[in-house]
Amino acid sequence: MKTKSLWTLAAAVGLALAGCLTITPKPAPEPESRVAGLELCAGVRRAVDLFEPVAARSVFKVGTESVYGFVRMTDISGEIRLRWKWYSPDGRRVRDSGDVAANSEGQYLEILTAFDRLDLAAPDAAPAAGTWQVVFFLDGNLAAKRSFVLEAGAGTKEPSRIQTVPPGGKFF
Repeated sequence: MKTKSLWTLAAAVGLALAGCLTITPKPAPEPESRVAGLELCAGVRRAVDLFEPVAARSVFKVGTESVYGFVRMTDISGEIRLRWKWYSPDGRRVRDSGDVAANSEGQYLEILTAFDRLDLAAPDAAPAAGTWQVVFFLDGNLAAKRSFVLEAGAGTKEPSRIQTVPPGGKFF
């Protein structure tokens, strides 16, 4: 009788524990779009299906014609909105790209590269020496920011030996 009671008690405890524990598999979540890197560079060139930065650096000479903000993103699973904002050393916003839609087809992309250009050679630009900043937003959220220095020097323009994609060129 004692053995039967122990078996009954063990079965009851086992059922109680099994009833408290359930395992429900969840579907794998969509991968999140991730910014793998934001670089500043002197130009951008096309490399097969993607763009790549040319002459990445964080120091430029006063007289530089353009500075590019180049971003590499991974695991893009739908349409996204990109935006760059550029700030001068005094904190004044000098360029805002506005929202740029990318991957409007909504397909999965393992890697996506994009860029924006700050035109320092524009007649009204008058770029000041000091620390500048580019801020990158992905879907309206701050995703990355980088600073770069415009160094005062001879004031001559850096030679433009880099073939770049035109400012209005498609980048995805």
